[in-house]
Amino acid sequence: MHRFAVPAVFLVVAIAAAGYAGFTKLQLRDLEKETASLKEQMAAADSQKQSVQQRMQELLMKERQLEAAKAALASSSLLADLESAVTKTAAPAAEQQLAVGGLRMLIKGTDDPDTLIAFQKALELVEWSKHLKMLCAAQKGIAASGKQISILDECMRKPAAAPDKTAAPQAEQPATEPVAAAGRQN
Repeated sequence: MHRFAVPAVFLVVAIAAAGYAGFTKLQLRDLEKETASLKEQMAAADSQKQSVQQRMQELLMKERQLEAAKAALASSSLLADLESAVTKTAAPAAEQQLAVGGLRMLIKGTDDPDTLIAFQKALELVEWSKHLKMLCAAQKGIAASGKQISILDECMRKPAAAPDKTAAPQAEQPATEPVAAAGRQN
């Protein structure tokens, strides 16, 4: 029996060692896959970092340009002249109010309450329905020509049914006839 015990123990140890080696090999493969994935993520992060650094340089340049423009305009009377001209206009246009708002924002900043007022006036002056109809017509025309375009949701909605103009006068007509007839009798 002793003769069988030594080889059996040896066989069990060999099987355990082989199992451990196989398990270790599986772990090694998993670690290699994870390493490859991390390398890809690191390459993507490096690419994003370069993009962010480039964008940062662009933004710093724009900041310097903005500061130079603010300094140049802050000491002039351009804003007062523009506001005076727009105020004297009988019917100021939305574009004029936008110009006043933009210049005020540039010179006075976003905390200036008159900046917000100028932009709100511009918004009130825009004829949305007219511009929306033109925009929708253009988008639908582009789509009809076969070009792929994302059409605004507002353009896809069916307009609310307008009241029938012929029905309303007929309903009002009997009520106005007696008044007219009474006026003729006097």
